[in-house]
Amino acid sequence: NDAGEVVNFVAVRRDITEEKKAAAELAESEYRYRTLADSGTTLIWTSRRDKQCDWFNRPWLDFTGRTLEQELGDGWTESISPEDRDRYLGAYAAAFDRNEPFSIEFRLRHADGGYRWVVTRGTPRFDLAGSFLGYIAHSMDISDLKRAEAEREKIQEQFVQAQKMEAIGRLAGGVAHDFNNMLQAI
Repeated sequence: NDAGEVVNFVAVRRDITEEKKAAAELAESEYRYRTLADSGTTLIWTSRRDKQCDWFNRPWLDFTGRTLEQELGDGWTESISPEDRDRYLGAYAAAFDRNEPFSIEFRLRHADGGYRWVVTRGTPRFDLAGSFLGYIAHSMDISDLKRAEAEREKIQEQFVQAQKMEAIGRLAGGVAHDFNNMLQAI
């Protein structure tokens, strides 16, 4: 009123039950996603439209021994082997510019300081309207596979060499047999 006293008030109430429920469901979904991404051995990361990485899972951080802050943006590229860096970044940029999946093998520095072979498979992400958002990628440590391939190739080379020696041995045996037959006639 004119005296400045409150004589009535207006209250607006709004039912926010659905908003609270949606927020709880979103939090549960986020928790489930993080748990799923962090529970395996696959190194997972995501990038934005600007080619900068915006998330790495716990196995990635444990593998590299670096913090999330160190990896964000393009900080993670510091862990790529110098011999593989240009090749990797070129393949990544080319696929990114075309919004296409990519797969590439390269060496990534491990937390112990050595380099390990990994294969990364990147898949473009799109929003519900079909707009490109960036990539989600999975990387697997394939160092043991690479060592097994190298060992298999070494054994294969030894096998081929043994086959050659066996052939030479048979040839020498045949020549010796023929020579022995001629000597017997004499």
